[in-house]
Amino acid sequence: MNRFYATLLLCLTLVALRPNVGFAIILYDTGDPSANTTRPNGPNGFGWDFQGQIGSFLGTAIAPNYFITAQHFGIFANGTNFTYQGSTFQTTASFTDTGSDLVIYQVNGTFNSYASLYTNAGGEVGQGLYVFGRGTQRGAQILVGSGNNQHLAGWGWGASDGVQRWGQNTVSAVENGFVEAAFDQISGVNEAALSAGDSGGGLFIQDGGVWKLAGINYAVSGPYSYNSDGSGAFNASLFDARGLYENNGTSYTLDSGSTPVPSLLAATEIAGRLSFIDSVVVPEPGAGWCVLAGLSAWVARVVWRRRTRRGHAAA
Repeated sequence: MNRFYATLLLCLTLVALRPNVGFAIILYDTGDPSANTTRPNGPNGFGWDFQGQIGSFLGTAIAPNYFITAQHFGIFANGTNFTYQGSTFQTTASFTDTGSDLVIYQVNGTFNSYASLYTNAGGEVGQGLYVFGRGTQRGAQILVGSGNNQHLAGWGWGASDGVQRWGQNTVSAVENGFVEAAFDQISGVNEAALSAGDSGGGLFIQDGGVWKLAGINYAVSGPYSYNSDGSGAFNASLFDARGLYENNGTSYTLDSGSTPVPSLLAATEIAGRLSFIDSVVVPEPGAGWCVLAGLSAWVARVVWRRRTRRGHAAA
């Protein structure tokens, strides 16, 4: 759907300018701020276990001493704390991707476990996902129309509480380096959208029975307005934006048509940036290296034995 995205940092700025709109994951099913704030029951919490906190945002561990997050909310200085699986590490280096919003940090210790990466670019479409963030609570209802034709379109963004939450969705498209998912009007499946503060959180899909990191939260569609000139613009998570004007990057365009126009979330596609990740994350000498070293020694012994049996003296 080639729609304009406002980064979640930009949305955070717009929120701050509007006293009637507050600063996590927005859920269709409920506005209960305590919902989905504990680890989901599944392998590695469907990715929850690999989320750590840096500043007000999340990062995802991807190697023994590296984690990845978004860069549009700023680059943290060396020595910044990264809290992960009950331990606190300090960053020692940062590596920014000039071709995307990704940044990788190195830390001064070793993680006990970390996420696997999804590597099949474009294969994300149609896959169910889990997404994590520390954004806002669900806010006030957004109503469209008047009189008997007035209907609920979604919700604005509520208070910022910095609580880690999770939600689910389905990948609808991969475009321009982003994994996209729509905020559809579906009950009972933890249908989720993003809001300000969710930047940097991980988006996971299942591959071969393993939940792998497929994206890093970047942006959402919007802002929206009741007016064609964009006055009174607001941020919202909408399952049907028809009747509202949506920012297209340069102006505001009326959302219309015969089918609902839901808000979209966008996460930077991991599979599309593997060359950058591989250029930074160097495998540490570990079990794999030891196996190769052992194999070399075994081959040397076999060669020596063969030579001895053929009458060659050992050197």
